[in-house]
Amino acid sequence: MTGVRQFGAALVLGGCVFAAGGCSHVANLTPSSGSSPTPSGSQSPGSSPAPTANPSAEPSGLCSITTRDPNATIVVSIDPDFAASSTPYGTVFGYAPFDPTSGATQPPSASAIAATTGDLVVFANYDPGLIAHSATGFLGVSAFPAEPYPFPSADASPVATTISTAAWSTGSLASFGNTSATICYSQTFSLPAAGTFYFGDDPLYNSPSSFRGVIVVSQ
Repeated sequence: MTGVRQFGAALVLGGCVFAAGGCSHVANLTPSSGSSPTPSGSQSPGSSPAPTANPSAEPSGLCSITTRDPNATIVVSIDPDFAASSTPYGTVFGYAPFDPTSGATQPPSASAIAATTGDLVVFANYDPGLIAHSATGFLGVSAFPAEPYPFPSADASPVATTISTAAWSTGSLASFGNTSATICYSQTFSLPAAGTFYFGDDPLYNSPSSFRGVIVVSQ
């Protein structure tokens, strides 16, 4: 892909056909490399008592973008096969910089997303179980918030086009599975300022798997 940094993967955006069968598999949430202290005021992925997502209540997702923005420099995929991993920012799960159309080997673990101001980011839902996911920014936090986190109802739809301290969300994105030629993408997000931005999956942050990620933007 011309001009695309092999940094990450697009998040398969959502909706069209969404399997209502709920999460077909709950990932092993043991961090893949060592352990790190859980940020104050939050629980580590898989810890109790995190409420289990009700499959019937999971969003069906949307699929309005099936072609990745050619100007995007970072693609972040969402996939439960990205195992929990310890980072300096806390344990992350389900999000990794990976472009599923690049031919690169899929990383085994989630990771913090490194970026610089001026990068353009898209997310792709690459869940093989056809489960809807999102990436939704947490407001006013310096670590992952405690569960259950009360996501605003507006976050079920796309919100904003910048990743910042203001509200932003991909909205609920459906998956066609990781063997489909069709990938649904989020809107493109710009990164106007340096900072550490925590985000999670509405509603699966509040589940035993607790999808969660962080993007670290430098100048």
